[in-house]
Amino acid sequence: KKIEADIRALNDEHGKQTLMIQQMKNDHDTLKNMALDEKEQLRLANLRAKDAQDRFNDMDTFVKILEQRVADGATGLKSTRMNLEDLNNATLKLHEDHENT
Repeated sequence: KKIEADIRALNDEHGKQTLMIQQMKNDHDTLKNMALDEKEQLRLANLRAKDAQDRFNDMDTFVKILEQRVADGATGLKSTRMNLEDLNNATLKLHEDHENT
């Protein structure tokens, strides 16, 4: 009877250990899946960050081109204004010369 009781106790302990092992395997699988999901989320976040950086670089280049065009336009406007002033002075001088003759 003692042997039968020991066998039952061992079988009970074996069942508990088997259940614990199964629970540990399930926990392991859950953690593994969570880690894979997190890895995928990180990969997607990195892709979005790279896309945002690329768009930022494109925008930066575009702004620099616009700034250069504005600077060129300002320089051209200044040159045109100076030419217009010179032309105005020449016209006034011609008008004065014409009235004096």
